[in-house]
Amino acid sequence: MILRLTKFIFLIFTIVFSACTKDKTPACNSNGNKGDICTVQYLINGKNEKIEYYEYQNNTIYLIESEDKNNFKTSTLLVYKDDKISEKTTTDFKGRVLNTIEYTYKNGLIEKEIHNQDSVIEYFYNNQLLNKIKYYNHTNLVSWDTILYYPNQKVYQQKSYSQNNTLLKIEEFRWFVNNTFTQESILPDGTVFKKIIHNTNNQNQIIQQNIYNQNGELIEQNKKTYQNNKIMYESYNKLLSNELLEIIYHRIPSN
Repeated sequence: MILRLTKFIFLIFTIVFSACTKDKTPACNSNGNKGDICTVQYLINGKNEKIEYYEYQNNTIYLIESEDKNNFKTSTLLVYKDDKISEKTTTDFKGRVLNTIEYTYKNGLIEKEIHNQDSVIEYFYNNQLLNKIKYYNHTNLVSWDTILYYPNQKVYQQKSYSQNNTLLKIEEFRWFVNNTFTQESILPDGTVFKKIIHNTNNQNQIIQQNIYNQNGELIEQNKKTYQNNKIMYESYNKLLSNELLEIIYHRIPSN
């Protein structure tokens, strides 16, 4: 199923590239006015998979309701402090807690995430650039990443290691003048098992990604469109399985 929980990976990708691209544009859970309502609709091959409803209670706290194709409903409360998310709690329709995330910051940069009071992600910086990430299960280190940059502060390389310092994989990046950068996923033996070509607009927002396997076959094509610096549409097309996920954002101002 293309619609699955990949929040850890997406978050790391977003933080790493925030110094290089501007793909952190506000979605429906960004700052809004009291009474503003937004929906996010998820479609798989044109059929409804899930819909999320957002309502802005004030400038910092938002209530979200989500309902999937099986009519399973959840609610999420997001609490913001100083325009940064500090807590996220998801409950089912009976009010039972399904998931919690706590965020802490230092000098305006994310320092730690605590998921369900057991899984922890720690972020480390050098001259305001993210250079190390550590992943814990309770207090036990599971894996860690190091990140290197070009002199222009664009990402050059990200290496992932196990808890015993065994190299797991390498991500290498190349940047070009035509609003394009490439990303290669490399095994310790040097095998390139995935390549992504990213295209950005003039605001450095990612608008297209072509993903290739180790045989050079195009296996996935992703696209994004924006309006007034806010994402409006995303599509993720898995070509080998003929599965298309579309995410459509609707914003309705209260006045």
